[in-house]
Amino acid sequence: MSTQSASGGARIARVLDRGAALVSDLAARLATIAMLASLALVVFGICARYFAGRPQSWADELVGYLLVAIVMFAATDALRENEHIAIDILTSRLKPMGRRIVALLGLVAVALFALLLIFKGWEMASFSKMVGLNSNQEMGAPLWVVQSLVPLGGILLLLSAATLFLRVLAGDEVFEAPGEVGAVQRGLD
Repeated sequence: MSTQSASGGARIARVLDRGAALVSDLAARLATIAMLASLALVVFGICARYFAGRPQSWADELVGYLLVAIVMFAATDALRENEHIAIDILTSRLKPMGRRIVALLGLVAVALFALLLIFKGWEMASFSKMVGLNSNQEMGAPLWVVQSLVPLGGILLLLSAATLFLRVLAGDEVFEAPGEVGAVQRGLD
């Protein structure tokens, strides 16, 4: 492969990664909003239960649903910020090519997990919709709505894993060596 086509591939990978970074940032913002809403609901639930003597079970139920949203929306950001599980004592001893291979294998594992979330999450939400499952609390919300966040989270995770994989394959150092500050270089230069 010529250097010109390699740099063209890296450029394309960076452009795709910029789009994935924007989507990831939006998802992280939604996770933050869901976290703040959860906090407000917990405070409301405590006040309703202990100060007004009127527990509101729907608030507890909604916090559980928001937790699903938080995890599904924040997972892609955790990947992009290199905040996922790594065995630093092993990866820190690898040479750059070894770290690249480990990064590629890790991203393949993340992509496979994302595919599992997509297909099994879709299957779960479809089944719940087909049989008309609703929550058994005061809300009576259709469960497929909340369960659809699982395949959505898988899609977001797959998008980030695929674009990071392309960047690593193109030769970009997207994950800094273990122990260094500032995990991901997004290539937004």
